[in-house]
Amino acid sequence: MISIYEKIPDRDGEYYVMTCNIQVDVYRFIRTKRHSGKWILPSEEDRVLFWEEIIPHSEKEDDEWIRDNLDTITEGLGNPLISSRYKIKSYGFAIAKGLPECLAEHEWSYSHGEVMKIDDVYVIRII
Repeated sequence: MISIYEKIPDRDGEYYVMTCNIQVDVYRFIRTKRHSGKWILPSEEDRVLFWEEIIPHSEKEDDEWIRDNLDTITEGLGNPLISSRYKIKSYGFAIAKGLPECLAEHEWSYSHGEVMKIDDVYVIRII
């Protein structure tokens, strides 16, 4: 993550950002865009503190990574519910390539202990 005080992104695109709402003093990670040099934020009171460019990864790459690391994942997060009816992504797991992505996309899972880190990848158990 890069502090907004160190460097502002030099191009428009999608980013994971940590925001602070200056009116109610609430911090959170969100996925947002930068367009024409300005952040698109949920509220006028939101301020960007940190940002990270979104690293694209395909579902196929995610599935392969999960399959290759399934023993380590199930050791840490337990056995997944494997059912074609309830299957979400691979084996009931998803991955995030960094902490900002994990917190922006899977905040509930992170705060409820459903996340583990393997190398530089966050594995999220989908319930």
